[in-house]
Amino acid sequence: MGMDAGSVPDDIDRMLRAENEDDADSAYWMIDNHVVVQGQLFESALPTGRTVARAICEGNPTVFGLGRALDLLVEIAAGEAHHFEVELGNEYLGDACRDVLRPVVPRFRRFVWSENDKVLLGLLDLLDILEPECEKLRDIAQSIADRRPANTRLGDRARELTAEG
Repeated sequence: MGMDAGSVPDDIDRMLRAENEDDADSAYWMIDNHVVVQGQLFESALPTGRTVARAICEGNPTVFGLGRALDLLVEIAAGEAHHFEVELGNEYLGDACRDVLRPVVPRFRRFVWSENDKVLLGLLDLLDILEPECEKLRDIAQSIADRRPANTRLGDRARELTAEG
């Protein structure tokens, strides 16, 4: 757990190409267990975040893969260095991951028109972590709130972000 990340590149590819939710979940958990565990980042989180973000921008992930990829990026963006990494001098791993993701995230805004709740929730959460003061976040949240009912996870999250503005 958290150490040998040799299979992560293949698992990323498998996640992004998943043809169903179960396959995307399976690949996600193989990655998650090597790069971030309960909000604690390992060294492999930095290249994993960079690779996943680039693959989303340059590739054509399935809707199942995209939803899980955004979940993974949310975990990485919200994480902080595991105590093993702190002991190795990598105490700024969380900041480094956010710094790598922040310039790429504006390209994810195109997913605001997705009809998939998991994709939209991941987009909102990622933008909230990386660009919490961005006016565009409020616009995106409002667009989603207008299309989703209250009393749903996505609808309530969108309204929460709209109210924060």
